[in-house]
Amino acid sequence: MQLTKYDLIQFISGSDENGMSKCTTSVQLVRQNAEGNITNTEDEFITSKPVIQVSNQVGGYILVDLIFESCEDIDLHIIYSYLKRFFHYTESTNDEETDFPLINFAFFPNSLEGKYWALGLNPIFYALTPDDARGEPRIIRMAFVAQDDVDALPNFLFLISPEEELEKIRVEEDLYE
Repeated sequence: MQLTKYDLIQFISGSDENGMSKCTTSVQLVRQNAEGNITNTEDEFITSKPVIQVSNQVGGYILVDLIFESCEDIDLHIIYSYLKRFFHYTESTNDEETDFPLINFAFFPNSLEGKYWALGLNPIFYALTPDDARGEPRIIRMAFVAQDDVDALPNFLFLISPEEELEKIRVEEDLYE
């Protein structure tokens, strides 16, 4: 099976016929050295609770929503605390440190048996938001850099591994025209 990036977004986003999330989300908060090696895994968490919504690319960015049933969902609080810690670490990191914080979100479509997934690294923005003006804040919204940029790492990748080979595919603007 050969999937496009758009196909993969469809496999990740939304809920299935039973109202359950179509993917499993893994979150890792780690420290990485300048060579790209992970020096410490601070926390990791896997959940199938939030419904994921990956938006079309907007101006070089991809928005990802993690939509929970309730603002009191423990998984929402765990992931939100990881994001708060990551941004606190990035603000307090100085030039003399030998390793740097990294947070990654891996989105594995349940129906594709781990052969295809998307990976979001170090969101540049996050917010806890309601789904409407009167609603409870039950959505974690994140923005990721989606294309090569001199000043920022490309931080949203679609990973496809047919026949055990891993191929990194970057989001291209023409995909969403």
